Amino acid sequence: MENIKYTSKGKTYYDVKGIFQPDPRWSIFEGAGSLDQYIEKFLFPECLGPDVDKTLLEQEVLIKKLLLNGYFEYEFITVAIHNSFLMFEVGLKIYFKNLTGTEFQGTLHKLIEQYEKLSIINRENRSVLDMIRHIRNHFAHPKAYTVVPPAVIGIIKLVLTVINDLEKIHKERSSAVENI
Repeated sequence: MENIKYTSKGKTYYDVKGIFQPDPRWSIFEGAGSLDQYIEKFLFPECLGPDVDKTLLEQEVLIKKLLLNGYFEYEFITVAIHNSFLMFEVGLKIYFKNLTGTEFQGTLHKLIEQYEKLSIINRENRSVLDMIRHIRNHFAHPKAYTVVPPAVIGIIKLVLTVINDLEKIHKERSSAVENI
């Protein structure tokens, strides 16, 4: 098998065993025939802020690596979305503890309910969290294995936004307490 060379943004990558073949579904269904087109179309600059919990920052890096490697294996998008749902739930628990001083034990539904009861979020915010939870539940309790379309990448962006918003709320409340 001959060495295959990929070049993207001035960097050259060699695939000596032919493992990293572009998944043909990208060019057939999504019009991303090259790695550069894929990156431009499906990777996003949104990211977690630097003050977000280290565990969540590490998960973000993993998710973005999965998305990048999705060019070579379409199903990596599915793995990335699964990991973003884990990051979502862990993030809600981390910020619940940061905001209330207590560990939350219970279902994701009850956790989101507590956020609203404690006025950490309002009704509109709750509907966004519930939407993510419903989608997550479809992935957590599937009736069949599903390969997700690239449209779900928007959900990953939404999860990052939720976590950044929780960090912002935490900072605002911490600052308010310090100023008393």
